[in-house]
Amino acid sequence: MADALRDKGIGTPATRADVIENLISKEYVARSGKSLRATSKGMRLLDVLNRVPVDGLASVELTGEMEFGLKQMERGQKSRAEFMKEMAEYTTEVVEKTRGFDYEQLYAKEPALGECPACKKGTVYESFWGYKCNQKETCNFIIWKEKNQRYLDRSLVADLLSKKIVGPVEFTTLSGTSYSTFLTTTEKGVFFSDENGTPTETLPGAEVKVLHEEQLPQTFLAMPGRLIETETAYMCEFGTPALEVVESEKAGSDSEKKTTKKKSTKTPTTARKVAAKKPKKLMARMPKTLCGHVVSRDEFRSFVITGMTPAITDFKSKKGRPFAATLHLKSNGNFEFKFESRKKLLGDEEKPKTRAKKPGTKAKVVKKTSKAESAAAE
Repeated sequence: MADALRDKGIGTPATRADVIENLISKEYVARSGKSLRATSKGMRLLDVLNRVPVDGLASVELTGEMEFGLKQMERGQKSRAEFMKEMAEYTTEVVEKTRGFDYEQLYAKEPALGECPACKKGTVYESFWGYKCNQKETCNFIIWKEKNQRYLDRSLVADLLSKKIVGPVEFTTLSGTSYSTFLTTTEKGVFFSDENGTPTETLPGAEVKVLHEEQLPQTFLAMPGRLIETETAYMCEFGTPALEVVESEKAGSDSEKKTTKKKSTKTPTTARKVAAKKPKKLMARMPKTLCGHVVSRDEFRSFVITGMTPAITDFKSKKGRPFAATLHLKSNGNFEFKFESRKKLLGDEEKPKTRAKKPGTKAKVVKKTSKAESAAAE
């Protein structure tokens, strides 16, 4: 790797920047603050390339070797014909070995990950898109490799199938904000859950039971809202229904002016209804259990009306450490954490220490003297 970066570098700084932008545009990597992170799509591609029987296809050394060959040709150490012959031979090898291969065969030698939680008869094996039950004719159970922008690898899925609950597992939103939650398996797949394994998101095909609903005349986003509470989450639907605007003909002086003009043969329209365009719905959603904290209805109501929740001190990080934060409403309906000092909120913040005076010691008193007193003393 050191050689690839020193003598066999990956292009120039300009071309490296182009490569990074190309990877971002194809959604193989994504920006996360000042750094880059691999996306689920990029991880799947790299996994397939490593399984395809072509040496170096997913290796950084391959690009380094190509760059090194170009430098040798530039210095006269290798002829153009020799370099092009090497590239043609390698390209032919890649095409022959990758043309028409079966995706399923890439995972044929992988061992089973565990028992199928749906049919209880089959076993779960890895495939290109996910982890499926081998009883294809009678069972359609699958765990997709991507969940909420996170790649679910073999070890994580194996733990899920054996333990039923894993976590906290770190996820990242589209905006780059990290959060952690537990995962659980059911006969329908993998879902977010609390630490006891109770799903915190609605299962497919399940009827959504509304526990509470109320209208909010005004919200932080300067529009009315409808607060909805279900068994697993809070939601707020922003906006108002489309209104019909009735446009009438002008009266008064305008009608008098029309009498002087030639009468039209068309039938006058007394009123015309114009339907306003239906606004796009904006929805805010928050799970009832977030980072170990059970969100109350009052907290979510404050979040929608004021744009933030009160300070919450019992959040837990993915490592189980408590932290404090407020949840802030963004213009697109999403929420973000703004961290607070937990000690300060709980009243445990240490006061600045003051030096204690030693017993039996007296403070020195410095007497200021005037110029006249100094002269008299002399």
